[in-house]
Amino acid sequence: MKVASLIMAIIGVVFGVIFGLLAMAVGGIAEELDAEGGNTVVWLGLSAVVACIFGMVCSAFHFAGRRQGWMAVGILVAAAWHLISLSAFGAPGFILLLLAGIFALFGRDRAAPAAKRFCPSCGRESESGDGRFCPNCGGALSQPT
Repeated sequence: MKVASLIMAIIGVVFGVIFGLLAMAVGGIAEELDAEGGNTVVWLGLSAVVACIFGMVCSAFHFAGRRQGWMAVGILVAAAWHLISLSAFGAPGFILLLLAGIFALFGRDRAAPAAKRFCPSCGRESESGDGRFCPNCGGALSQPT
């Protein structure tokens, strides 16, 4: 799930940066035409780009295995930040960053359980002893499952 999270985050960041730059361009045009609120749109577009960069950094650290739980939360924060900055205009980046954060949060790698051996004679599970013979009845153990 780490790879899926990273790929989703990269695609989400690309969409987020494109829409953030587009919002900055629209805000700049509005500012030149003396429309009210053009400057605000420019700053919100810049905020969306910064949110995407933050999400990508968190995704990279999560993929590297450093503080995976916190980095997954960071990706989710970046997704919310992006949505707040661009509202519905930032929906594609938000959806992809949100999915990346969910994959990162719930798809963390877990350690594989230890292999267990069963005695075909007595049917008991054995984790101790020399590994070849059952410590309970002395019968040969089966291969690990």
